[in-house]
Amino acid sequence: MKKNLIYLVLSFLTCHIGAQNPGLVISEVLANPNGTDSCKEYVELLAVQNINFSLTPYTVIFTNNGAATANGWINGGALTYAFAINSGSVSAGSVVYVGGNCMSPTGAQLRAINVKYQNGDGGIGLAASGGVLGNGGANCDGVAVFNLPVSSITSSTIPTDALFFGTGVGTASVSAVDGYELPVNDYYSGGKLNGTSFIAPDPGADLILTSSGVYNLATNSWSVTRGISTGTTVTDGVSTVSLITTGTVAPSTISFVSNDTTVVENTASANIFIKLTGSSSNTSAISVYATALSNASSSDYTLGSTTFTFAANAPVNTAIPITFSLNNDVNIESAEYIILRFYNPQNANIGSINQCVFYIADNDKVVPAPSNAITLNLLSSFSNSISGSNSAEIVAHDPTTQRLYIANSIGGKLDIVNFVNPSSPALLFSVPITTYGNINSVAVRNGLVAMAIENGPNPQDSGRVVFFDKDGIFLKQVKVGMMPDMITFNQAGTKVLTANEGEPNQAYTNDPDGSVSIIDISGGIAAVTQTNVSHVTFTVYNGQEALLRSQGIRIYGLAASTAKDFEPEYISISKDDSKAWVTLQENNAIVEINLSTNAINYVKSLGTKNHALLNNGLDASNLTKGINVSNFPIKGMYMPDAIASYTVAGVNYLITANEGDSRAYTGFTEEQRIGSVNLDALKFPFANQMKNNSFLGRLNVTDKSGDIDNDGDLDTLYSYGSRSFSIWNAVTGQLVYDSKDDMELITATNSFSVLFNASNSNNTRKDRSDDKGPEPEGVTVGNIGGNTYAFIALERIGGVMVYDVTNPNAPVYVTYVNNRSLPSGGPDRGAEGIIFIPQSQSPNGQHIVVAANEVSSTLSIWGIAGCTIPISSSVSVSGTSINACSNTPPVLTVPSATNLTYQWSNNGVIIPGAVSNTFAANNSGNYSVAINGGSNCVTGSLTQSISIIPSPTLLVAGSTSICFNSSASQTVTGAASYSWSSGATGSVVSLSPTITTSYSVTGTGTNGCLSNFIQTITVNSLPSLTITPANTSVCVGSSTSIQISGANTYTWSNGNQTSILSVSPLITTVYSVTGTNASSCSASRTATIVVNQLPVLTIAGNSSVCLGGSISQTVSGANTYTWNTGSNLPVITLTPNITGTFSAVGTDGNGCSSSTIKNIIVSPLPTISIVSTKTAICLGETLVLNANGASSYSWITSSVSQSIAVSPTLTSIYSVTGTDALGCSSSGAYSLNVSLCASLEKFNVISEYNLYPNPSNNEFYIDAGDSKVFDVKIINTIGQVVYYRENHESGLPIDIANINKGVYHIQISTSTKIKKLIIE
Repeated sequence: MKKNLIYLVLSFLTCHIGAQNPGLVISEVLANPNGTDSCKEYVELLAVQNINFSLTPYTVIFTNNGAATANGWINGGALTYAFAINSGSVSAGSVVYVGGNCMSPTGAQLRAINVKYQNGDGGIGLAASGGVLGNGGANCDGVAVFNLPVSSITSSTIPTDALFFGTGVGTASVSAVDGYELPVNDYYSGGKLNGTSFIAPDPGADLILTSSGVYNLATNSWSVTRGISTGTTVTDGVSTVSLITTGTVAPSTISFVSNDTTVVENTASANIFIKLTGSSSNTSAISVYATALSNASSSDYTLGSTTFTFAANAPVNTAIPITFSLNNDVNIESAEYIILRFYNPQNANIGSINQCVFYIADNDKVVPAPSNAITLNLLSSFSNSISGSNSAEIVAHDPTTQRLYIANSIGGKLDIVNFVNPSSPALLFSVPITTYGNINSVAVRNGLVAMAIENGPNPQDSGRVVFFDKDGIFLKQVKVGMMPDMITFNQAGTKVLTANEGEPNQAYTNDPDGSVSIIDISGGIAAVTQTNVSHVTFTVYNGQEALLRSQGIRIYGLAASTAKDFEPEYISISKDDSKAWVTLQENNAIVEINLSTNAINYVKSLGTKNHALLNNGLDASNLTKGINVSNFPIKGMYMPDAIASYTVAGVNYLITANEGDSRAYTGFTEEQRIGSVNLDALKFPFANQMKNNSFLGRLNVTDKSGDIDNDGDLDTLYSYGSRSFSIWNAVTGQLVYDSKDDMELITATNSFSVLFNASNSNNTRKDRSDDKGPEPEGVTVGNIGGNTYAFIALERIGGVMVYDVTNPNAPVYVTYVNNRSLPSGGPDRGAEGIIFIPQSQSPNGQHIVVAANEVSSTLSIWGIAGCTIPISSSVSVSGTSINACSNTPPVLTVPSATNLTYQWSNNGVIIPGAVSNTFAANNSGNYSVAINGGSNCVTGSLTQSISIIPSPTLLVAGSTSICFNSSASQTVTGAASYSWSSGATGSVVSLSPTITTSYSVTGTGTNGCLSNFIQTITVNSLPSLTITPANTSVCVGSSTSIQISGANTYTWSNGNQTSILSVSPLITTVYSVTGTNASSCSASRTATIVVNQLPVLTIAGNSSVCLGGSISQTVSGANTYTWNTGSNLPVITLTPNITGTFSAVGTDGNGCSSSTIKNIIVSPLPTISIVSTKTAICLGETLVLNANGASSYSWITSSVSQSIAVSPTLTSIYSVTGTDALGCSSSGAYSLNVSLCASLEKFNVISEYNLYPNPSNNEFYIDAGDSKVFDVKIINTIGQVVYYRENHESGLPIDIANINKGVYHIQISTSTKIKKLIIE
């Protein structure tokens, strides 16, 4: 039967508060479809109010045959299966569907699941190939509707509508207190399913259970109770339940008062408020629930009433509190949150603030307390000029001049500062840089200033390193990679390195390669040229992008290769100058470079930081009222800017300032707010809650990472930076330590909390919480009192955070300093570059930390006081101090103690590298040692005089490398007498080792001091030469190659010096070659080339032929032949059309080939003509036929004369063959008609007649008009009569079955006309 939905109102926007509105009512169920149940089962629902499912999620649960449990609807497994509806919206009267993904209705499907393979939503229900909705029977099955998300449903949650069907309740009922909850509606009166509960009819195969009734939207009640019937007709989008509206009034509008609230855990109770933003003349109500996205559990709080009623005509802004009772537990937690949302509005619409996040700040989580092991005292804040038009991004210190050098990128200059008094620095002068380009960074070493200069007109072109002296006088410049962003000297001062970022232009149409440039200045700056510049590029990784991405390395730019996408940011160099570590910030990776070979040792991904874990929290929104360092389903990419390195127990460790950075260009951007990205529905089932700006909606993430299954939505959220610093094992690349959420916790609770996450451009608290928080930018390390400290510059809030990193596995927070305050927000803002000046290099005897503040264009200068320890400076001497031989010098020693450093001097001059408590004095002089026990704790030893007499200095001259079976003469000088390990005693010896051997010689000086010298003679093997081929043959005039291998260089007997010799000998020749290896040892080989002569070919045969004729030609003189006709036979037959040349190539038994040609003349055929006085004669007459055009003739009559006389009795054709002087022949023909003349009275003479059929095969007819009787001749093309018949009667057939097919002439006696007949 056809079902019809009776709409008394097409849509309604108003309702009357009475009974609870169920929202969706069940109007149709297909539980037992034919065939496979799984994807065809469905339930039809009728909306009885307007519902926005993103604000009020609903859930539909099916049951399947089996024994129910105390868990009722949420049992899951094979018993119940949930469909979550949390997106979209419906209006009252809408007909919608939930069920399998191949259900028959094609209308508004709220949730369709392939239940054969996919489990139910919210973890309720397992996939089942036979379907998830039972077929009824003795153990009934049912469907329930809940106006809550799946996660909020418990075993005691009452559905808003339900329907059971079958032949009995059976095991579907558990007890009076357990099992399936029933709603209060027209079918049920609440309670648990039992044996007396209503059961709809059992649905047979492919039968549909259909409800009919009338629901009153005004009273939220059934005016006509639903009835149940079964049928087979599916009417898509139509329900048999009718809606009526009587007595409706305008609903109220209810909102939360605030988007968020933050309270401390030890608060006993707290309120948030909801209020009316639109009033109603009737009572209205609404319920709230804590969503499953909340991370506070029921043990953390108790929520009081969850349903709230507003009186009729209550005024707008009437507020009602929602009360939380908090449990002040002792668990250490990040800030927790409870997300409240509305559901089940009664006579109410949900207002604009539909979600409130209630944050609970934990009072048990300990904020790191400073150890204050060292104190940073502000010495001064130095401004290099007016901020805005100037900057101070990078600062470098030169202890040899006590000057600071500032990279003033905005001002386009290098500022040089007098630093003799750190408490009062003074600007000496500024050097304009714009003529070279844009300055990005500066470094200085021993008065040599090096600057990283970006190309001014075109930043994507090569940059420069420009060298100045200490006063800013230009010395040298060289080109480096594109956009050099950071510059540094190695420890020895022999190399300068730049990190060339190679960023694209704004349109992203020019993306240069990133690189690292290395400048060798070991020969002095004056000798530096462009040839001293090496570049480490990443082109070797091009084509490996997929592999690198699989390792976690980000490569994501437009059409990016690895080399273009990698952007080197910062460099740190190991203490032994063997390695450099480079941060690839946007790529979230670190590169290690071998500085001996300039080769890349590794590229390693840094991975991500899981902000969902305890202690990895972050404050994620700039719009929340409180500071909420909480855990969220976010992963932070470390993405460090600066990097520093230090060594502990021989292991290199790297410290990174994990700032984070995104690519945001006009032509390409990855930066998106979570509120605007497309989130995967399965991974983020609460996406609409997450996108709330008071939760995660404001947080910037990348949309270029996280789409794991490449379906266009994000499965993982990656934010920029980790708001921390990290320590990494440089060998393994493993994370050793991360400061987790320390930085935000520290800045949230100390005196700078008023500037918490403020930007460097404003004083707005939490301004950067939605981006990268405090943004640790710069990092440097320094050693104080034997401990290693890390100094981390925070770019946004500003200042420096200090950690003791002596133990890289367990750093200790020391202090935080910041020269910034309200209301000015200054004086120092935007810390970027940071340097540590040890006491030994500082101008005031203190350790100094200098932070360069880019935004305020200032330097923050802090001094660190030293420590005091007892130091013993007495020097003891091991060995003689007077006239000691220089090669057995006396050893000077001072007592060793922990946390002390030493520096030895001779005659007041520091001895490089003499930094132990012991020193071997190998020169005469007055020795002393400076002992450093920390800041302001330095002493020097007493002077110890030492006299040294020289030990002989032996010099051995002679070859140290010989060839096998050779000798080397050695001459030693420098002593009075000598003794060799070979037994010789003279100053000159001849050594003939057969293998590499080390010989020692001891020389004794006139003062009795001894010295040893070891001379190693390397015996080099002779080259093992291989010549290919050693013997071969060629044809005269041909070339061949001889290849020699086994040595480094070669010289042939003809003077050639290549490894491959190409030769073209005319006679058999022997070639010799001498090969010399890298050790200059030589050997020789020979090769013989036999030269064979070419074959002589002859072609025999006629040289002329008539046109159309054939001629044979025979070639000889070789073994095999190839004609230009393609024939491979010695004899060929030719039928040429024109005079031409024919050639043949012959190859003999040696493989040698030659060719010959033959010219064939083709003579034309003669043109034969026959002439006479007439073409027709009378019977009995004679006619002379004359042939012309040849030399001789042969007539068809057998005559060979030029002329013949003929007297035919009937019309005939005469042919003749003529042969010219060249022997070429052709033919001509003459047709002669014969008439009866005087005897024509016998026949009627006619002019025309017809043949038919023509062409013919067996017979034909002649239509001669009035001529009834006539003679017939059939003549072939050469004039022969092949058929003759007299007195043929017209109309009778002429039999031609025995005549060959061809073209013939027909002649009849009554006509002068000759006709052509074709016989097939």
